[in-house]
Amino acid sequence: MVEQIIQALGFLLTAAVAVALIWLPLSWRKALKLHRRFLIKADIEKVWRAVNLSPGDVLWHPHLKKIVPVEDNGALVRLYHELKSPDGRSPTWSFDMAVEVDAANHSFTARRVDLDGLPSDDRLLQMSAVLSDRAGATVLDWREVWGRRSLAGRFMAYSDADKALTQLKTYCETGKVCSRSARSAGSALSLFSAFITVAAFALLIGWQLALTLATVLVVHECGHLISFRMVGQPWGRVMFVPFIGGVAVSRMRHQRLSEDVFCALMGAGLSVLLLLPAFLIYVYQGSISADGSHFETMAVTCAALAGAINLLNLLPIFPLDGGRVMRATFQSIAPNHVPHWMFAIAGLIGGAALLLQNSILAALAAIAFFQSRRLGPPAEGMKAMTPAAILVLGGFYAGLLVTHGTAFWLFGNALIG
Repeated sequence: MVEQIIQALGFLLTAAVAVALIWLPLSWRKALKLHRRFLIKADIEKVWRAVNLSPGDVLWHPHLKKIVPVEDNGALVRLYHELKSPDGRSPTWSFDMAVEVDAANHSFTARRVDLDGLPSDDRLLQMSAVLSDRAGATVLDWREVWGRRSLAGRFMAYSDADKALTQLKTYCETGKVCSRSARSAGSALSLFSAFITVAAFALLIGWQLALTLATVLVVHECGHLISFRMVGQPWGRVMFVPFIGGVAVSRMRHQRLSEDVFCALMGAGLSVLLLLPAFLIYVYQGSISADGSHFETMAVTCAALAGAINLLNLLPIFPLDGGRVMRATFQSIAPNHVPHWMFAIAGLIGGAALLLQNSILAALAAIAFFQSRRLGPPAEGMKAMTPAAILVLGGFYAGLLVTHGTAFWLFGNALIG
């Protein structure tokens, strides 16, 4: 009896820790105060003219295109943004800010003023800049205040700020707009998060297995990034979270639920490439040798990890990739009952977790249960999936489940044996 109680407590404790680790990047939200300092090798007046939010066209920013006065004195301005995609889509958005400028000290503060009655979560609330001269160069202190954002949202805010300010630096120093410098800044932040994640996993499982795991995660997230381009979007952004994995985020909202499902499945879709070496060895030899070559060992370990991670990610609970598939399917066939169906699926997964005494599965089910209440009909303007699309993408989903499930069944002993 005592042993059973100890096992139950251990199960609950492990599940609680897993919930905390997974919940952090997905749901934890806090106001963000962002600060960046850049040294720009250009005259302070030139930099000031570029950043002081005076009305006119904006040449240096990746998506801020124009500033228009709302009041005659310029104290209230409207910022127009535009983001272009490879398929020609150019979604636009704008917001109003009250600007206080101190031209003598090369500084300004702009506060958002168009949020009456609207939630401030995830929104830019304030930005300010202070310029100072340093021996012919300019030091730019840039600050932003955002509403409550998740860990992924905070990453995106820092990524966007680094991209914009790097492009400003290039523009002021060379007179040219170089989007490559902005992309490099965003990539550097992603690489840094990848390094921290690998180091965290290395503490638990050693460097060799951590690097293999990192390879699996990178390939999975690249599948999402490539799929964004395939449906006509700009390159997305990716971040890695220690002890959790990776998150790929699109820059634009999908226009069709079928695009959302396709992009969700392409992480596991591209990961099939990681299974091929082990499958070929198995077919050629008829079995997997416990004392095989180093290449064979690495291939089997990689396939086992890819199978386990992608099989877990394909579970039909939100916010996992499989949950995105289920959400889009119910949004297409029963848009008014999406949370009910997703609650039911989370309950089934939770029951299975209790029967199997699997704390990770229990944690995912618990998170899915609370995430489900946020789900509902598709966003306005997003097209539902046709029956043909549901059939085709459902077949793709089932095929990935079978493929990765087979890989884990054949090679899983490399991880748990």
